[in-house]
Amino acid sequence: MLKSASQDYYDEDQEKSTNCSCEMHQPMLVLHPIQKDYYDEDSEKPTCGNMFEVEGARILVNALYKNTTLTSLNLGHNTIGPKGGKALADALYNNTTLISLNLISSQISFEGVKALANALCKNTTLISLNIGHNNFGSKGGQALANALCKNTLISLDLGHNNLGGVLAKYIGQCLYFFRLKTKI
Repeated sequence: MLKSASQDYYDEDQEKSTNCSCEMHQPMLVLHPIQKDYYDEDSEKPTCGNMFEVEGARILVNALYKNTTLTSLNLGHNTIGPKGGKALADALYNNTTLISLNLISSQISFEGVKALANALCKNTTLISLNIGHNNFGSKGGQALANALCKNTLISLDLGHNNLGGVLAKYIGQCLYFFRLKTKI
Protein backbone atom coordinates (compact mmCIF):
# COMPACT_ATOMS: atom_id res chain seq x y z
CA MET A 1 0.00 0.00 0.00
CA LEU A 2 1.35 3.42 -0.95
CA LYS A 3 0.36 6.67 0.66
CA SER A 4 1.81 10.01 -0.40
CA ALA A 5 1.97 13.38 1.24
CA SER A 6 3.96 16.50 0.55
CA GLN A 7 4.91 19.56 2.50
CA ASP A 8 6.23 22.74 0.92
CA TYR A 9 8.69 24.80 2.89
CA TYR A 10 11.03 27.63 2.11
CA ASP A 11 14.78 27.02 2.27
CA GLU A 12 16.20 30.38 3.34
CA ASP A 13 19.82 29.34 2.69
CA GLN A 14 19.13 28.50 -0.95
CA GLU A 15 16.38 31.05 -1.49
CA LYS A 16 14.05 28.71 -3.31
CA SER A 17 11.07 26.56 -2.52
CA THR A 18 11.64 22.87 -1.91
CA ASN A 19 9.04 20.13 -1.86
CA CYS A 20 9.49 17.08 0.39
CA SER A 21 7.59 14.06 -0.83
CA CYS A 22 6.93 11.18 1.56
CA GLU A 23 5.96 7.70 0.42
CA MET A 24 4.65 5.26 3.01
CA HIS A 25 5.45 1.68 2.04
CA GLN A 26 4.03 -0.28 4.95
CA PRO A 27 5.84 -0.50 7.27
CA MET A 28 8.76 1.61 5.90
CA LEU A 29 8.96 5.32 5.11
CA VAL A 30 11.24 6.55 2.34
CA LEU A 31 11.67 10.28 1.84
CA HIS A 32 12.37 11.68 -1.58
CA PRO A 33 13.28 15.38 -1.32
CA ILE A 34 12.44 17.12 -4.55
CA GLN A 35 14.26 20.22 -5.70
CA LYS A 36 11.84 21.78 -8.17
CA ASP A 37 14.62 23.04 -10.48
CA TYR A 38 15.74 19.45 -11.20
CA TYR A 39 12.55 17.40 -10.96
CA ASP A 40 11.62 15.55 -14.12
CA GLU A 41 7.82 15.73 -14.30
CA ASP A 42 7.65 12.46 -16.28
CA SER A 43 9.60 10.54 -13.65
CA GLU A 44 8.11 8.98 -10.53
CA LYS A 45 11.33 9.61 -8.60
CA PRO A 46 13.28 12.85 -8.23
CA THR A 47 16.50 13.14 -10.24
CA CYS A 48 18.37 15.37 -7.79
CA GLY A 49 20.33 14.63 -4.60
CA ASN A 50 18.56 14.53 -1.26
CA MET A 51 18.04 17.87 0.45
CA PHE A 52 15.66 16.92 3.27
CA GLU A 53 16.80 19.36 5.94
CA VAL A 54 15.93 20.48 9.48
CA GLU A 55 12.40 21.65 8.66
CA GLY A 56 11.67 18.37 6.93
CA ALA A 57 12.95 16.50 9.98
CA ARG A 58 10.64 18.52 12.21
CA ILE A 59 7.65 17.65 10.04
CA LEU A 60 8.58 13.99 10.20
CA VAL A 61 9.14 14.03 13.96
CA ASN A 62 5.62 15.36 14.48
CA ALA A 63 4.34 12.37 12.49
CA LEU A 64 6.49 9.93 14.50
CA TYR A 65 4.85 11.03 17.73
CA LYS A 66 1.49 9.83 16.42
CA ASN A 67 2.56 6.89 14.23
CA THR A 68 2.00 3.39 15.58
CA THR A 69 2.92 1.29 12.52
CA LEU A 70 6.19 2.59 11.03
CA THR A 71 9.05 0.17 11.75
CA SER A 72 11.83 1.42 9.44
CA LEU A 73 12.95 4.97 8.67
CA ASN A 74 15.69 5.86 6.19
CA LEU A 75 16.89 9.47 6.29
CA GLY A 76 20.32 8.65 4.90
CA HIS A 77 22.19 11.31 2.89
CA ASN A 78 19.89 14.11 4.03
CA THR A 79 21.25 17.20 5.74
CA ILE A 80 19.06 17.18 8.83
CA GLY A 81 21.99 18.42 10.93
CA PRO A 82 22.26 18.52 14.74
CA LYS A 83 18.81 20.08 15.19
CA GLY A 84 17.20 17.35 13.12
CA GLY A 85 19.12 14.74 15.11
CA LYS A 86 17.87 16.24 18.36
CA ALA A 87 14.29 16.31 17.07
CA LEU A 88 14.50 12.63 16.07
CA ALA A 89 15.96 11.79 19.47
CA ASP A 90 12.97 13.45 21.14
CA ALA A 91 10.64 11.27 19.08
CA LEU A 92 12.61 8.11 19.94
CA TYR A 93 12.00 8.65 23.65
CA ASN A 94 8.33 7.72 23.21
CA ASN A 95 8.22 5.79 19.92
CA THR A 96 7.51 2.09 20.45
CA THR A 97 7.36 0.80 16.87
CA LEU A 98 10.49 1.99 15.05
CA ILE A 99 13.05 -0.82 14.92
CA SER A 100 15.41 0.46 12.19
CA LEU A 101 16.80 3.99 11.74
CA ASN A 102 19.26 4.98 9.00
CA LEU A 103 20.94 8.37 9.46
CA ILE A 104 24.04 7.73 7.35
CA SER A 105 25.65 10.97 6.17
CA SER A 106 22.96 13.22 7.65
CA GLN A 107 25.34 15.72 9.29
CA ILE A 108 24.01 15.23 12.81
CA SER A 109 27.47 15.88 14.33
CA PHE A 110 28.23 15.75 18.07
CA GLU A 111 25.06 17.49 19.32
CA GLY A 112 22.77 15.22 17.34
CA VAL A 113 24.53 11.99 18.30
CA LYS A 114 24.61 13.03 21.96
CA ALA A 115 20.82 13.49 21.90
CA LEU A 116 20.39 10.16 20.09
CA ALA A 117 22.62 8.45 22.66
CA ASN A 118 20.41 9.73 25.48
CA ALA A 119 17.33 8.49 23.63
CA LEU A 120 18.91 5.05 23.16
CA CYS A 121 19.04 4.68 26.93
CA LYS A 122 15.23 4.99 27.08
CA ASN A 123 14.09 3.47 23.78
CA THR A 124 13.50 -0.28 23.98
CA THR A 125 12.40 -1.06 20.42
CA LEU A 126 15.15 0.24 18.12
CA ILE A 127 17.40 -2.67 17.11
CA SER A 128 19.24 -1.29 14.06
CA LEU A 129 20.97 2.10 13.82
CA ASN A 130 23.19 3.41 11.02
CA ILE A 131 24.91 6.68 11.92
CA GLY A 132 27.97 6.27 9.72
CA HIS A 133 29.58 9.25 7.94
CA ASN A 134 28.40 11.88 10.43
CA ASN A 135 31.81 13.03 11.68
CA PHE A 136 30.82 13.29 15.33
CA GLY A 137 34.32 12.38 16.51
CA SER A 138 35.47 10.99 19.82
CA LYS A 139 33.15 13.17 21.96
CA GLY A 140 30.09 11.87 20.15
CA GLY A 141 31.51 8.37 20.22
CA GLN A 142 31.97 8.58 23.99
CA ALA A 143 28.35 9.65 24.48
CA LEU A 144 27.24 6.78 22.28
CA ALA A 145 29.49 4.26 24.04
CA ASN A 146 27.91 5.14 27.37
CA ALA A 147 24.45 4.53 25.87
CA LEU A 148 25.42 1.13 24.47
CA CYS A 149 25.25 -0.27 27.97
CA LYS A 150 21.52 0.45 28.20
CA ASN A 151 19.87 -0.31 24.86
CA THR A 152 18.40 -2.97 22.60
CA LEU A 153 20.56 -2.51 19.47
CA ILE A 154 21.70 -5.59 17.62
CA SER A 155 23.06 -3.77 14.54
CA LEU A 156 25.11 -0.57 14.68
CA ASP A 157 27.05 1.16 11.89
CA LEU A 158 29.52 3.81 13.07
CA GLY A 159 31.75 3.91 9.99
CA HIS A 160 33.66 7.09 9.08
CA ASN A 161 33.07 9.13 12.22
CA ASN A 162 36.69 9.78 13.29
CA LEU A 163 36.29 7.85 16.53
CA GLY A 164 39.95 7.03 17.03
CA GLY A 165 41.45 3.70 18.01
CA VAL A 166 41.09 3.94 21.79
CA LEU A 167 37.41 4.86 21.64
CA ALA A 168 36.68 2.25 18.98
CA LYS A 169 38.24 -0.35 21.29
CA TYR A 170 36.10 0.88 24.21
CA ILE A 171 32.93 0.72 22.10
CA GLY A 172 33.91 -2.78 21.01
CA GLN A 173 34.30 -3.84 24.64
CA CYS A 174 30.88 -2.39 25.52
CA LEU A 175 29.31 -4.22 22.62
CA TYR A 176 30.98 -7.49 23.53
CA PHE A 177 30.10 -7.17 27.18
CA PHE A 178 26.44 -6.58 26.42
CA ARG A 179 26.48 -9.23 23.67
CA LEU A 180 25.32 -7.01 20.86
CA LYS A 181 25.78 -8.11 17.28
CA THR A 182 27.26 -5.13 15.49
CA LYS A 183 28.84 -3.70 12.37
CA ILE A 184 31.47 -1.06 13.15
